[in-house]
Amino acid sequence: MKYNLNNKGVATVEASLIMPIFIFSMLAIYHMAQAKLAENVIYDAGVETAEYLAEIAYLNKDSIYGARLVFHKYVDDEDLLKKYIKGGVQGVDFLGTTGIDSEGYYELRMNYEVVLSLPFVPELSSDKTVSIRCRAYVGDDVGEDESGDNDRYVFVTENREVYHESRLCTY
Repeated sequence: MKYNLNNKGVATVEASLIMPIFIFSMLAIYHMAQAKLAENVIYDAGVETAEYLAEIAYLNKDSIYGARLVFHKYVDDEDLLKKYIKGGVQGVDFLGTTGIDSEGYYELRMNYEVVLSLPFVPELSSDKTVSIRCRAYVGDDVGEDESGDNDRYVFVTENREVYHESRLCTY
C-alpha cells in the first residue's frame, strides 16, 4: 500500500485557520462567565442589603433611601463589577425600590447594565433588573384573644428548631 506524502503542511494551515477561532470562542466564554459572576455578586449584595433593611424596618418603615448607602458594603468584588457592570458599584441604581407594603414585605429593586467588551466585536450590553422581596421585621400587633391573653408562642426544640403557631408569625 502506498501513501501519498505530497500533503506536507496541510495540518499547519488547518491549525492556523482554526486556532484563532478556538481562542476567540474560549475568551468569549470566559468573559460571559465572568459577567455572570458579576451578576451573582450584585445579587448576593442585594440579598444582604434587603435583609439589613428589613431588620431595621422597625425603626423607619420607609427605609428605601438607605439601600445605596448599605449596598456597597456588601459587594465582595468591586473590581469585577468595574469590568463588567457599566459604572461599577455606582452603576447599580435602586429605582423602583419600595418601602413596606400592606403585607409587611420590603422590596429591593436593582437596575444595572452588563457590558461585554470582546476583541473584533462591538461592545455588547444588556439591561438587567433584579427584585428581592424580604419580610420586614416589624413584629405583629396582636390584640387579646378570647382568654384575655395577648401572648404569642414560639416553640423551640432541643435542637433549636423553631415552630410558630402560624406562617404569618414574624417573631
